[in-house]
This record gives sequence, C-alpha cells and structure tokens, in this order.
Amino acid sequence: MGYRAFLQANHETVQDLELSAARRLDEAMELFVAGRNHTAIYLAGLSAEMYLKNKNYARAIENLELALREADGGNVMILRLELCLALAKLTQEDETNQR
Repeated sequence: MGYRAFLQANHETVQDLELSAARRLDEAMELFVAGRNHTAIYLAGLSAEMYLKNKNYARAIENLELALREADGGNVMILRLELCLALAKLTQEDETNQR
C-alpha cells in the first residue's frame, strides 16, 4: 500500500494532530537533555508548526458549526463544500510555506 493510500484509509483528527505535536515536543525535550541540541530545535519547531496547523483546522471547523447553526435548515452540502475549500486552502498555504 502506498503512502497516499495509507493516509486516505487512516484519517487523522484534530485531536490526533495535537497529540502528535505534544509527542514531538516531549521528544525535543528529551533530545535537549541528552545534548542533541540541533535535533531538539528541529523537533520543537515541527511541534510548533503542528500546533499552529491544528489551531487553523479547529477554527475552520468551529466556523462551519457556527454557520450550520446560523443557517438553521440551510443547504448543508454547500456549507460542507465551503469547509472543504477552507481546509484545502489552509493545507495549500502550509505546503507553500514549507517550501
């Protein structure tokens, strides 16, 4: 199974991303204590990026929930499409920033 197929079959949640960020930060602290400063800095930075991405995704989901409450019987499919587009835009911005 290729990596893309694996990712499509195993969806991560916002909570999974937050837990992963916390693990990376713990690993960074362990590496720092062990004197592996460069690797610790890299993992701490990765953890910070993951926390920021998590906040963006959580905000997008909150906005959708708010829109659904305000629509009160509105077209849910259009609101879901808007959420997907917002998440795609955040992902695209993240990929652009990583280059």
